[in-house]
Amino acid sequence: MADYPIIDSHIHLYPSSEVDSLAWATPENPIAAQRSVDEYRAATGNPSNLKGFIFLETDRKHDLASGAADGSGWEGPLAEVAWLRRIAEGTPREGEGHSAADASLCLGIVPWAPLPSGPEVLDRYLDRVQENVWWDDVCEDAATFKGAGPRYVRGGGAREASDKVFQHNGEGWLHIDGFYANKYGKFYRSCGNCSQQFQRHVNITNFVGIQGTVVGVNQNYGDTAELSNYCLAKVGVVCTRYNGCVKPCEAGEVGEGELEPFCKINGDDWS
Repeated sequence: MADYPIIDSHIHLYPSSEVDSLAWATPENPIAAQRSVDEYRAATGNPSNLKGFIFLETDRKHDLASGAADGSGWEGPLAEVAWLRRIAEGTPREGEGHSAADASLCLGIVPWAPLPSGPEVLDRYLDRVQENVWWDDVCEDAATFKGAGPRYVRGGGAREASDKVFQHNGEGWLHIDGFYANKYGKFYRSCGNCSQQFQRHVNITNFVGIQGTVVGVNQNYGDTAELSNYCLAKVGVVCTRYNGCVKPCEAGEVGEGELEPFCKINGDDWS
């Protein structure tokens, strides 16, 4: 019989250092102890055809009211996301029960989210989830933003993005602060040919960019881009302006460089 690959579609894992954040964990509970990747491998016999697993959230302590007010009720779920990210990136902390060799195992997650608090609060929570995220060897886009703004990216970086780092398909504002990008086609692009078009705005500050165009906006839709406090190297074009369209079509380039209000550059290049 063929040795078919196994994907475990429903597992709950957690490190001993975060057991206290589990809402159900009591001292007498027999599973209120570390259940990490090491324990998972031991329990399953570590089959050679294990391709990976889908992680389901473990009911971390949270408070919807304080989360909606100022984000203070989300510490437990955000810590869970940070732990999963360390697994996926192969950057374990001592005693967490996983290693760099386990990085490929986490194929997907079903995370906690403040759905009862409504879409506006959910958007703010997702912005917190994306703080200080790093993307290595980006394929097409590191992240695509849909829905209405404002949206926020705080910290992080991306490398080897042959197409784009951030694709903006929804409407409204995207604020990016403290980001590093190296070797990219475009750092930010307002969608040139989405099936529904909007006016979009991006504010980029404290940015380091190496090898690539910084922004692309649709001049005919009134898009704006503002860049401030930046360091650029090997960047031939800071801003490209297009006439966007509704698919099926391709956006046409209409100009390059600073032209207010569409492309505004403030301050001096740190370099």
